[in-house]
Amino acid sequence: MRLLSVPTIGLLVLLTGCASVQREVVIVVTATPAAVAAAPDAPSPAPTSAAVVTEAPPKPPAATATGAPAATGCVLSARFVSDVSIPDNTAIAAGGAFVKTWRVQNDGNCPWPAGLQAVYVSGASLSASGAQAVPPIAPGATTDISVNMTAPAAPGAYRTTWQLQAPDGARFGRTFWAQIVVPGGASSTQPPPAPAAPTAPPVPPAPAAPTATLVPPAPVPPTATPVPPAPAAVNAPLVFYQHQATAETLRDNQTVLSNDVLNGRSDLLLFVTSSYGDSGPYHTRPIGVWFDGSRWTIFNQDQRNMTPDARFNVVAFAPGSNAFVHTAAAGNIINNYTELDHPRLNGNPDARLLVTANWFGTYNPHAIGVFYTGARWAIFNQDLADMPAGAAFNVLIGGDAAFLNEVVAGDVPDNWFAISYDRREAFVFVTQLWRGVYNNREVGVWYNSRAGWTIYNQDQQPMPSGARFFVLTYRMGVR
Repeated sequence: MRLLSVPTIGLLVLLTGCASVQREVVIVVTATPAAVAAAPDAPSPAPTSAAVVTEAPPKPPAATATGAPAATGCVLSARFVSDVSIPDNTAIAAGGAFVKTWRVQNDGNCPWPAGLQAVYVSGASLSASGAQAVPPIAPGATTDISVNMTAPAAPGAYRTTWQLQAPDGARFGRTFWAQIVVPGGASSTQPPPAPAAPTAPPVPPAPAAPTATLVPPAPVPPTATPVPPAPAAVNAPLVFYQHQATAETLRDNQTVLSNDVLNGRSDLLLFVTSSYGDSGPYHTRPIGVWFDGSRWTIFNQDQRNMTPDARFNVVAFAPGSNAFVHTAAAGNIINNYTELDHPRLNGNPDARLLVTANWFGTYNPHAIGVFYTGARWAIFNQDLADMPAGAAFNVLIGGDAAFLNEVVAGDVPDNWFAISYDRREAFVFVTQLWRGVYNNREVGVWYNSRAGWTIYNQDQQPMPSGARFFVLTYRMGVR
């Protein structure tokens, strides 16, 4: 490991569409007048012409099955075709009963066996009538699935997600959902329902086996959102570098960080973004950070094994007026989001944020983003799943020592888009921003030799047009 002490400039940018560090290079930041006075090297919004670049992250071999394989090589799979009844965002009166019907297709290579069921997976239950039997059909054929449901009493937008389940209990195929709105106006500040899922199947890596043991006990989460007293000056990053999950650092669902600036510092706030490097791998699981008593770790929120060789850009700040921990609690949770209460954010729609989950005992295995409610900023779950009480997040506010900018993806046909920033020797950090477009996927950054830095979807699904991001970049040095 090389340890460099150099003046730096930080740039926080909002982007939409990955660089390799062959040796772990650690940048320790020292405060110098030049670093304070220098102007940020901000990328400009990504042009729509970036879509013509044909180079893309190398993709792993396609999985041999998209669903639950049988011993004979049969692949069970299913895809949503259409809403026969109750299309997305249908208004249903509070307490009203309705029947939701989906049309699904067997897009696998063999007939569905007897004993299949459609089962509830996540979201609002909507008092559904329970698992529904699904008839066996031939490959290419379609069938309709109907479930009796009831609208909740409280106004708001609700989604219930379902999936097919084989006789052995294994779920397969793509999910499908019912999405309704109960009128009343109480949810005017909640993000609207998510767009329909892409029709192309994802090609994620095979899931790792569940960990035998969960993360060791962590410190008890604070009972109130900790907002440290504001120091006289806004603090700057203490260190930024790229970490790779190697055999020496892997520990079940975690990879342990070993860095002289971070070791033993439980008070620090870490921000982490996945980086593809030159050859991957993809890392499709939601992540967070956790202090194990002596060192910081990056962990998978779903408690599955950490992906070997996965790379992560890491930057650390001391608590201050621009860096704090927010904890979701009953008083700040509204359905799928938690509102932030901070004097530099309240009533400030132009604020810019970077967010990373911090574990104090509560998992939140969902892709996250930020949005402005009209009065306050909030952290939300992209899949509209309820925000769990106790979920904690490190929050960095842009400005002063952290320059944040906003970028937006154009109409791109691939899973990535360029952000018009071409300094290869940089560390890039991103947080998804909602301004009307959901992107319910984990994202990462990748350096394309022809397009410069890009943001990409880890599951290789197309980047939705209009997806937005806040982006922070740090260069290794300045003149």
